[in-house]
Amino acid sequence: MASVLVLGFFAFRALVSRPVDGLEAKTASSIPASLAPVEQNRQLGVKEYRLPQISVEEFTAPNFASASPAHKEAMVLGDLKNILLKFSVPLAAPSKIIVLAGNKVVAAGGEISADGTALNLSFAGGAFTARNLQTGIYEVYYDACFAGDACYKGQHAFYGIQ
Repeated sequence: MASVLVLGFFAFRALVSRPVDGLEAKTASSIPASLAPVEQNRQLGVKEYRLPQISVEEFTAPNFASASPAHKEAMVLGDLKNILLKFSVPLAAPSKIIVLAGNKVVAAGGEISADGTALNLSFAGGAFTARNLQTGIYEVYYDACFAGDACYKGQHAFYGIQ
Protein backbone atom coordinates (compact mmCIF):
# COMPACT_ATOMS: atom_id res chain seq x y z
CA MET A 1 0.00 0.00 0.00
CA ALA A 2 2.78 2.41 0.94
CA SER A 3 4.63 1.75 -2.32
CA VAL A 4 1.46 2.54 -4.30
CA LEU A 5 1.14 5.89 -2.47
CA VAL A 6 4.80 6.73 -3.11
CA LEU A 7 4.54 5.81 -6.80
CA GLY A 8 1.29 7.78 -7.07
CA PHE A 9 2.95 10.84 -5.52
CA PHE A 10 5.86 10.74 -8.00
CA ALA A 11 3.47 10.25 -10.94
CA PHE A 12 1.40 13.25 -9.79
CA ARG A 13 4.55 15.34 -9.27
CA ALA A 14 5.80 14.53 -12.78
CA LEU A 15 2.41 15.44 -14.21
CA VAL A 16 2.12 18.84 -12.51
CA SER A 17 5.76 19.81 -13.05
CA ARG A 18 5.54 19.33 -16.82
CA PRO A 19 5.78 22.62 -18.73
CA VAL A 20 2.58 23.67 -20.47
CA ASP A 21 2.90 24.57 -24.16
CA GLY A 22 3.32 28.34 -24.59
CA LEU A 23 3.97 29.02 -20.90
CA GLU A 24 7.46 29.56 -19.56
CA ALA A 25 8.19 28.39 -16.03
CA LYS A 26 9.18 31.36 -13.87
CA THR A 27 11.64 31.17 -11.04
CA ALA A 28 13.01 33.87 -8.79
CA SER A 29 16.24 33.89 -10.81
CA SER A 30 14.35 34.55 -14.08
CA ILE A 31 12.76 37.78 -12.76
CA PRO A 32 14.66 41.08 -13.08
CA ALA A 33 16.12 42.24 -9.76
CA SER A 34 14.84 45.76 -10.49
CA LEU A 35 11.24 44.76 -9.73
CA ALA A 36 9.79 45.57 -6.32
CA PRO A 37 8.87 42.55 -4.12
CA VAL A 38 5.14 42.92 -4.89
CA GLU A 39 5.89 42.91 -8.60
CA GLN A 40 8.18 39.91 -8.16
CA ASN A 41 5.34 38.08 -6.42
CA ARG A 42 3.03 38.92 -9.32
CA GLN A 43 5.63 37.61 -11.77
CA LEU A 44 5.90 34.36 -9.80
CA GLY A 45 2.13 34.04 -9.66
CA VAL A 46 1.85 34.55 -5.89
CA LYS A 47 -1.64 35.69 -4.94
CA GLU A 48 -1.93 38.79 -2.80
CA TYR A 49 -4.40 39.09 0.08
CA ARG A 50 -7.07 41.65 -0.82
CA LEU A 51 -8.69 43.53 2.05
CA PRO A 52 -12.39 44.40 1.76
CA GLN A 53 -13.37 47.92 0.80
CA ILE A 54 -13.88 50.27 3.74
CA SER A 55 -17.18 52.08 3.24
CA VAL A 56 -16.83 54.33 6.31
CA GLU A 57 -15.81 57.80 5.21
CA GLU A 58 -13.26 59.56 7.34
CA PHE A 59 -14.28 62.87 8.79
CA THR A 60 -12.53 64.60 11.61
CA ALA A 61 -13.41 66.97 14.39
CA PRO A 62 -11.94 70.50 14.39
CA ASN A 63 -8.32 70.68 15.58
CA PHE A 64 -7.74 66.99 14.73
CA ALA A 65 -4.03 66.24 14.16
CA SER A 66 -3.62 62.45 13.78
CA ALA A 67 -4.93 58.99 14.61
CA SER A 68 -3.25 55.69 15.36
CA PRO A 69 -4.22 53.44 13.73
CA ALA A 70 -4.92 55.78 10.84
CA HIS A 71 -7.85 55.62 8.42
CA LYS A 72 -7.57 52.50 6.19
CA GLU A 73 -4.39 51.35 7.97
CA ALA A 74 -3.94 47.58 8.42
CA MET A 75 -3.04 46.49 11.97
CA VAL A 76 -2.30 43.09 13.47
CA LEU A 77 -4.88 42.79 16.25
CA GLY A 78 -2.41 41.15 18.62
CA ASP A 79 -0.12 44.19 18.32
CA LEU A 80 -2.88 46.76 18.83
CA LYS A 81 -2.55 48.07 22.38
CA ASN A 82 -4.50 51.33 22.05
CA ILE A 83 -6.27 53.79 19.82
CA LEU A 84 -4.74 57.25 20.03
CA LEU A 85 -6.27 60.45 18.67
CA LYS A 86 -4.22 63.66 18.77
CA PHE A 87 -5.51 67.21 18.58
CA SER A 88 -3.87 70.64 18.30
CA VAL A 89 -5.80 72.13 21.25
CA PRO A 90 -6.65 70.62 24.66
CA LEU A 91 -9.67 68.33 25.00
CA ALA A 92 -12.18 68.29 27.84
CA ALA A 93 -14.66 65.79 29.28
CA PRO A 94 -16.81 64.01 28.08
CA SER A 95 -14.53 63.17 25.10
CA LYS A 96 -14.71 59.47 24.24
CA ILE A 97 -13.93 56.77 21.68
CA ILE A 98 -16.18 53.89 20.58
CA VAL A 99 -14.88 50.99 18.44
CA LEU A 100 -17.30 48.83 16.44
CA ALA A 101 -16.74 45.57 14.58
CA GLY A 102 -19.71 44.41 12.53
CA ASN A 103 -22.16 46.75 14.34
CA LYS A 104 -21.02 45.41 17.72
CA VAL A 105 -19.29 47.63 20.28
CA VAL A 106 -15.93 46.01 21.06
CA ALA A 107 -14.38 48.83 23.08
CA ALA A 108 -15.46 52.19 24.49
CA GLY A 109 -14.05 54.89 26.73
CA GLY A 110 -10.88 56.92 26.58
CA GLU A 111 -8.55 58.97 28.74
CA ILE A 112 -7.38 62.49 28.02
CA SER A 113 -3.60 62.91 28.19
CA ALA A 114 -1.92 65.12 30.83
CA ASP A 115 -1.40 67.94 28.33
CA GLY A 116 -4.97 67.50 27.07
CA THR A 117 -4.07 67.12 23.39
CA ALA A 118 -4.59 63.35 23.07
CA LEU A 119 -7.44 60.94 23.64
CA ASN A 120 -6.30 57.37 24.32
CA LEU A 121 -8.38 54.19 24.46
CA SER A 122 -6.06 51.57 25.96
CA PHE A 123 -6.46 47.81 25.63
CA ALA A 124 -4.71 46.43 28.70
CA GLY A 125 -3.35 42.98 27.93
CA GLY A 126 -4.35 43.10 24.28
CA ALA A 127 -8.13 43.14 24.65
CA PHE A 128 -8.66 42.65 20.94
CA THR A 129 -7.06 39.19 20.90
CA ALA A 130 -8.45 38.29 24.33
CA ARG A 131 -11.96 38.70 22.93
CA ASN A 132 -11.11 36.50 19.92
CA LEU A 133 -12.00 39.15 17.38
CA GLN A 134 -11.60 38.28 13.74
CA THR A 135 -9.93 39.83 10.75
CA GLY A 136 -12.15 42.61 9.47
CA ILE A 137 -12.96 46.28 9.47
CA TYR A 138 -12.97 48.16 12.77
CA GLU A 139 -14.83 51.47 12.89
CA VAL A 140 -13.68 54.21 15.27
CA TYR A 141 -16.22 56.85 16.31
CA TYR A 142 -15.28 59.62 18.69
CA ASP A 143 -16.55 62.73 20.44
CA ALA A 144 -13.91 65.44 20.83
CA CYS A 145 -14.96 68.05 23.35
CA PHE A 146 -13.04 71.28 23.84
CA ALA A 147 -13.04 73.51 26.94
CA GLY A 148 -15.51 76.37 26.54
CA ASP A 149 -16.73 74.89 23.24
CA ALA A 150 -19.06 72.16 22.01
CA CYS A 151 -18.33 68.50 21.34
CA TYR A 152 -17.60 67.42 17.75
CA LYS A 153 -17.92 64.00 16.20
CA GLY A 154 -15.37 62.23 14.05
CA GLN A 155 -14.89 58.80 12.55
CA HIS A 156 -12.51 56.57 10.64
CA ALA A 157 -11.92 52.85 10.13
CA PHE A 158 -8.96 50.49 10.00
CA TYR A 159 -8.30 46.89 9.04
CA GLY A 160 -7.73 44.48 11.91
CA ILE A 161 -5.82 41.37 10.90
CA GLN A 162 -5.69 38.29 13.11
